[in-house]
Amino acid sequence: MSKPPPAPHKLTYLLLLGVLLAIWRFASRAQPVPAMPTDTFLNERFGAFFYGSSGQLFETLHAQWHSGNVVDWAAVEPVQGVRHWEQLAGLESQLLAHQAVGVTPIVRVWEAPEWAQAVDGYDCGPLEPSKLEAFGDFMYDLTVRLSAPPYNVRYIELWNEPDLDPALLPDPNNGYWGCWGNAADPYYGGGAYGEMLAVVYPRIKQANPAVQVLIGGLMAPCHPQIATSQGCINNMDGSPLLHPQASQFFAGILQRNGKRDGAQYFDVVNFHAYDFYGGSAGQYGDPNWGSTAQTGALILQKTAYFREALGVLGVNPLSKQYLASEASLLCFRACDGYEATLPSYIAQLYGATYATHLTASVYFPLSASADFGMAALLDSQNQAKPLAQVYVHSATLLYQAEFLEPIVPADGLRGYRFRTANGRELWLVWSPTITPTPVHLPRPPAQVTTLTGEALPAEQDPMVGTGLFVVFR
Repeated sequence: MSKPPPAPHKLTYLLLLGVLLAIWRFASRAQPVPAMPTDTFLNERFGAFFYGSSGQLFETLHAQWHSGNVVDWAAVEPVQGVRHWEQLAGLESQLLAHQAVGVTPIVRVWEAPEWAQAVDGYDCGPLEPSKLEAFGDFMYDLTVRLSAPPYNVRYIELWNEPDLDPALLPDPNNGYWGCWGNAADPYYGGGAYGEMLAVVYPRIKQANPAVQVLIGGLMAPCHPQIATSQGCINNMDGSPLLHPQASQFFAGILQRNGKRDGAQYFDVVNFHAYDFYGGSAGQYGDPNWGSTAQTGALILQKTAYFREALGVLGVNPLSKQYLASEASLLCFRACDGYEATLPSYIAQLYGATYATHLTASVYFPLSASADFGMAALLDSQNQAKPLAQVYVHSATLLYQAEFLEPIVPADGLRGYRFRTANGRELWLVWSPTITPTPVHLPRPPAQVTTLTGEALPAEQDPMVGTGLFVVFR
């Protein structure tokens, strides 16, 4: 039996309800996306490397982490037991500038005085074993000084790129690298560095338990399973760069000359991760790690390796922080298309920083006057280049975001999915070849922007090249 038609008043009611529903849908679609932070804020995972006082600059970039704060031990204690704290005046002024705006400084300590050098004439390390206790005393006093108000330092790094053999350095007092490496050692000197940590770490914690101790930013030049008999490849010119066992330095720290307890003496696995331009737009990677634009920024592979190495020794990888104190995309040969690729890489780098749960990634360099100036966010006058806007916009959208999952929308595109601080779903999506390709979204977006923040029509299938940020209702 057929159902009778609804009464006229019911038809009127249903029509009215339909009109109201259409109006509500239109209004909800027309509503602007809730604004991201407009007040001064510092993104908790964005950092930059810059020598000098730069508090206001870091506010502008929304970068919380600053690397480039250096303590020259040889200058402060040229004679054992005699401290010249006035040598820290510049550093302390810099720390005050950062403290004023909430920047988190990473303070690096290095440069061994002559009386503590294990290799005469090389202030880049390692230390004479009999002088480790003296270094521990120095670090105790330094930590007491810098971790107290008004400086409030909480992150201290011991040396920089220590996984390098001093024999490879033309200048023993180079001012760039550490040189704890030892080609005659299967662990490339990592054990000696681990012995230093075992002495110094307790003294730093005794001075202030809240201070986090970082391994000196490891080059980690190649994965142990990829290192060849000739060593790791020099991505600058394709020649062999380091001895094959250079890849074992981190394992040597953990083994600590057979004691297998090295993980007890640091809080943060700190490393450097430079990808290298692949010669065509969108392409990059590091053959020493098997990374490509398809596998993503190098920080992903390196973090996975460090976590695995800890797990092999029964150490919970989640018990450590992971921090990339230098990271960027570099080019030394065949650089056509590099400048078009760099904006995409910056967004990918910080998307990957969230994806792999790094404490922070510190972009290098900030200034064009530094090494690798082609990648700099600032020009030679320290004025922001257009490239810097990618960094700022990424820092804004990812501020306090929660990483959800990697995504592969279609047609070779790559991306990451997040939940923003205001509860919206956010996609970062890009084409690994920077070829404009439509991305098929699961539902209409509320907002679509370029990597620099330019608003685009909120279309169902926007075109993706270097990358887009997409916010859903």
